[in-house]
Amino acid sequence: GFNLRRDFQQGGSYDRQTGVFAGWNWRLTPVTSFNLNGNVSRIEVPTSNRVDDFWAVSAGLNRQFQPKLSGSVIARHQARSSNQSGNDYTENSITALVNMSF
Repeated sequence: GFNLRRDFQQGGSYDRQTGVFAGWNWRLTPVTSFNLNGNVSRIEVPTSNRVDDFWAVSAGLNRQFQPKLSGSVIARHQARSSNQSGNDYTENSITALVNMSF
């Protein structure tokens, strides 16, 4: 878990963040692995009476195709709930990555 305070450079304000992160990696074959990650956090900004709750979960499949060529596909869902109007959001995404070393 984490508990931190960030002081803003302007305005004399700060926020406090608390939360936890967990991840799990499972090697399916010598060249393929599966990742599952999740986190939950809360951000409090006392000077604006704002409290945001954030959570995210992602799952990914990684593959080493050749010694210098790999790829990944990652699905993610994340959401933020705020006590202030207009600051809530939900996101779903799928990302495909290809990495080649030279």
